[in-house]
Amino acid sequence: MTIVHKESLEQIDRLAHETITVFQSDLRPDGTFKTKIFQTIRSLSAHIANDYGDRYLLELIQNAYDALSEKETSGRIKILFTPQDGEWGTLYIANGGRPFQWANVESICAIGLSEKPAGENIGNKGLGFRSVLRISHEPKIFSLLGDGKNTSEYGYCFRFATGKDFTRWTNEPVVLEQLPRQLPPFCIPYPLDHVPLQIASLIDEGFVSVISLPLISESARKSVYEQMDLLRS
Repeated sequence: MTIVHKESLEQIDRLAHETITVFQSDLRPDGTFKTKIFQTIRSLSAHIANDYGDRYLLELIQNAYDALSEKETSGRIKILFTPQDGEWGTLYIANGGRPFQWANVESICAIGLSEKPAGENIGNKGLGFRSVLRISHEPKIFSLLGDGKNTSEYGYCFRFATGKDFTRWTNEPVVLEQLPRQLPPFCIPYPLDHVPLQIASLIDEGFVSVISLPLISESARKSVYEQMDLLRS
């Protein structure tokens, strides 16, 4: 039986609600915006995804590496592709080290922000995560609670809100109409209180966090095979 920490779910829910409140405050009754903040970030996300091209696997490995302690000499990262999971298959990236902390959740939802000083680790500012848009529009993140040691309780588990998800936080018709159109991708976290068996199985192997990427197309699946072959070589 998997248990997700209630307070972690509530934190994610609050962050989502606060972000939508900001979005709503920038929206006029006629559906136009007072500023271009959200449109700019949405455009920037698209450019980042294009600029990174097929580097998504390397970026995910870099993020997983950064979760490992400097003192660790036996850190583990696992890359698993299951072609039968979903319409086009699902890519999983699992890592040991430190589970997701709240600062990680905030940085992955707020493009360009990170708790990592430049040059401290391989990746910086969390921009590389947007590269997964090349292959997946519905990433899911599952992580153990706290430092991940001596616990079976999950901490920050979430995907990113789309479509009808937004009714969880607002019932304003104009806001619900504009959110899917103008909201930057991976901006609103949606708490998950259920952990799939594949994720639980990877955690049972000793990993502390898993990113799940359901693929969006046959082209994405081909890209994953190509990038995994390049990685092996």
